Amino acid sequence: MVKNLKELDTCTWSGHSTLVGKAENHWQECDEVLSLFEYNPINYKSFISAGIKSGCEPKQEIGGNEKLKNSGPVLGSSQFKEKFINTKGMRRKHSNTTDVFSIILEKTLQHYKVKEEFFKSCSKSSAVSDCRAMVAYIAKEKLEMSGVAIAENIGLTKSAVSRLVQRGRKIAAREKNLIEKLDL
Repeated sequence: MVKNLKELDTCTWSGHSTLVGKAENHWQECDEVLSLFEYNPINYKSFISAGIKSGCEPKQEIGGNEKLKNSGPVLGSSQFKEKFINTKGMRRKHSNTTDVFSIILEKTLQHYKVKEEFFKSCSKSSAVSDCRAMVAYIAKEKLEMSGVAIAENIGLTKSAVSRLVQRGRKIAAREKNLIEKLDL
C-alpha cells in the first residue's frame, strides 16, 4: 500500500500514523506499544525503520528493552505474539513455500491424472482446468502465496490466478480428500 516509511507515517489504513503522532484515532490504544519504546514515538519509528531495512526482523533493543530483541514483525507480550502467530497464516508446517508448491503441484496433477505439460499448456479440458484452479486455491489459501508468486509458478497472469482461486474455492468443497491427502 505504501512505498516507504514516510508514506506509512500518514497512511490512514494503518495504526502506525497514530503511534508516530501524525494522526489521532480515539479508538486506538497506543500506550501498550509505546510503553515498549519508553513512550517515545521516535524510538518506535527507529525500530520500525530497522525492521524494514532488515526484512521485518528487527534485532536491536530499543531503550534496553529486552522484550523487543528478536521480536520480529509482531509487537506485544509473549502471550499476544503466540496467539497472533497461531492465527491463520502466521505459522506454516513448511518453511520453504517453493518446495511445498512443487509437492502440491505434483500431488494435484496425480489426483486429476493430468500431465504437467498439459497443466502448463492452453488446454481447457475440465480436468486440467480443475487441476489449475485447485493448485491456485491451495497455494493461495493454504500456503498464503501471493498472486504474483502463484502466477510465476503456473505461468499465468495475476488476474487469471485470482479467477482460478475463486473457482478453486468452489471446487475445494467437493475435493476434501485431495486437501486431506496434501496434509496442509
